[in-house]
Parts: sequence; structure tokens; C-alpha cells
Amino acid sequence: MSPSPNRLLTLASLLAISAPARAQSASFAEPPEGPRRVVVASDDPEPPPRRDADADPPTGAVRVVAGGVARMAEGTTRAGVYAALDLGRRTAGARLYGAWVRVGYDDPLAQGGAELTLTLPITHVLVASTGVGGGVARVGRVSGGARVPGGATLGVGTLRGGLDLRLPITDVDARVGVAAIGTMPVMRGEGAPAADPWLLGAATITVGW
Repeated sequence: MSPSPNRLLTLASLLAISAPARAQSASFAEPPEGPRRVVVASDDPEPPPRRDADADPPTGAVRVVAGGVARMAEGTTRAGVYAALDLGRRTAGARLYGAWVRVGYDDPLAQGGAELTLTLPITHVLVASTGVGGGVARVGRVSGGARVPGGATLGVGTLRGGLDLRLPITDVDARVGVAAIGTMPVMRGEGAPAADPWLLGAATITVGW
């Protein structure tokens, strides 16, 4: 007995409906098993790039120093000017300096000399320095406050201690600082009377390249 037309029609409809379903299931088939990549994120983030503000300030090989100075001796304080030239970029260096106090008055001081220096960074911007040297001083007042007509020439030894603060100026070694310079007469010119030690205190601005 041959199948009825209604059965054939029903069978064809079922085949038509099931074909797309089989094709859709095949397109979403499970991928085959294979090696898996595992990415591990570090708990420590990378350090941020160094900012320009954190970079080491420049240190000039030649530095010009200028400022005010005060001479303290015999219970008095006299004001004047101070100038120096620093040489050397490393820890050890040299300084040529001059100080002039009350020049043109009857008790002047004109002092100049050279130092061997040591520069010691304390922090990123704070720098300590010390210098030992000698020079020549022309004084108008000596021991006991006595004035010397025409002045007296003395050979002196010096010991300096200073502290500088670097300024945030790009590509320039700029600083402000203070220093104390102890001066000891060690030699006297012919006919010069004895002189007591004195102290110079300086406040300076430094610019170097």
C-alpha cells in the first residue's frame, strides 16, 4: 500500500524544518581542545617615568659667587661685599675670593686669597661646602681696636664653612647660600702691629655653567 499524499506532505515539512536547525547547531560547534595561554598580571606596577623636577640639578664647572659680607671683630660688625670664583664640578675644587669691608673709611679691610674646597651634597637641593686656604689682608684696625695709619698688610689663613640651597632653574647651576669664614693672621708685613683673628659672615648668590 502506497503512502497517502497527506503523509508525504507532513514528512517533507518536518525535513524542511529540521535542516536549518542542524546547520545552526553545526555553526556553533565546540572548538577542539588545545593549549591554553595563561597571562599573569604583576601586582607591582611599573614605576612612573622620572620627572624633570626629580632630575639631579646641574653642577657648573665654573661658578660665580657674589653677595654681602660682614666683618665681626673687637665687638663690632662692619658690612661690605664678597665675590668669589669656584672651579670644579666634582667633590674637590678650588675657590678664589675677595672681601671688601668699609673701603674708603679709616678702618677698612681688603682681603683676598685662594682655597681648596670640598663640596658635599646633603639632599637633592642642599649642599654643604668647606674650604681651607690662605691669602693676604690689608687692614686699617688691629689688636685692641687701634687704627694703623696707611693700613697694615697681613698674611692670613682661612677656614670656611658654607651651606647652599639649589634653585629650580633649568640648565643653570643657581644657588643661594650662607657662609662663615674664620681668618687667622699668620704673617705680618714689616712694621705691622699684631692683629687678632676675625670672622666674616657672607650671604651669597651663585650662578654656574
